Amino acid sequence: MKNTILTLQKTTLFFLLIFTFSGIFSQNNIDAKAFNSNFQISEHGMRVRTKPVIAFKINYGIQQLELKDLSNYLGINSYDENLQYWGFNYSLLNNRLYFDFDFNFVNSHVRDHNDSVKTKLSGFGMSFNFGYDLLKSSKIDLIPMVGIGYQGLEVEINQGYIKSDLVGINHVKYYMNNPAFIFYLGLEFRVPVGSKSAISIKGGYKLDVSNKKWKYQDDKINVESNVGGVYAQVSLCFGNFKRKGSIAQDAISPIE
Repeated sequence: MKNTILTLQKTTLFFLLIFTFSGIFSQNNIDAKAFNSNFQISEHGMRVRTKPVIAFKINYGIQQLELKDLSNYLGINSYDENLQYWGFNYSLLNNRLYFDFDFNFVNSHVRDHNDSVKTKLSGFGMSFNFGYDLLKSSKIDLIPMVGIGYQGLEVEINQGYIKSDLVGINHVKYYMNNPAFIFYLGLEFRVPVGSKSAISIKGGYKLDVSNKKWKYQDDKINVESNVGGVYAQVSLCFGNFKRKGSIAQDAISPIE
């Protein structure tokens, strides 16, 4: 458990640093002349720069995992290999370039080994994605993307009631974990609902590029799980989805 928390802290810091520098790059270093198609024509014959879209998302989705080997190892009824998850996402769309940072939690699943021993599968994941909006429309977005991420699964084995000479200690718990680094390939379709919210549908594939073996106290054990597979999610988005900027001296240029 301690190692899981430490890994979470390090991975979160790593992805936050990536996202921060990517946001700075997107805001300050993109050559606007390379994205003239993102300027709308005003009634005065000027090109008006569209505003960046910053959104906060609440996600709910399902992901495919290979957990049969794990279930057999634990001697339990199989875990559901299509696990549900929920989480949060922060995204930036600027001149059709798209960045996002995603954090999610796997819904826990409890299975009994016998009357006194129970197991619980849980986990979390995070990813950083980069994409490009294929549509020039200010109404909808269609964004293919690639990314990298981390997926951590943990199994808690609760041995149940035991006799102990230590006051207040009458249970024994063991923890197995499976840390994995992931490559993401996805496609997101987003439709604004008014100027301050939107609905997003996203799906794709996760490629697990890590060692598939589970660990107990940092030692690999003879059981494997591939945490890669197909995923799909729906999101409720909050942000400023009114793309067209106001006509200001620093936001317009004459038609060439």
